[in-house]
Amino acid sequence: MKSKVSALMDGELDQQDVSNIFEAIRKDDDLQEEWETYHLIGDTLRQSSRLSMNISPSVSQKLKAEPTVLSPNISNIEKN
Repeated sequence: MKSKVSALMDGELDQQDVSNIFEAIRKDDDLQEEWETYHLIGDTLRQSSRLSMNISPSVSQKLKAEPTVLSPNISNIEKN
């Protein structure tokens, strides 16, 4: 099915297949993610200033959830 999503992005499907793929994308989270990924790749390749997927909030949230690690700098300890 992912190959059909790719073909859809490339404009290589007939109208019936297009309708079927859109219906499948609406129902399947993995295909929705694939669709978004293909758009992000396309935007990046075109060097679009407006990317179709804003990942900043999710990255910030994951960084905030990361634990803070407090440990000595081992290279400084070994030199002494």
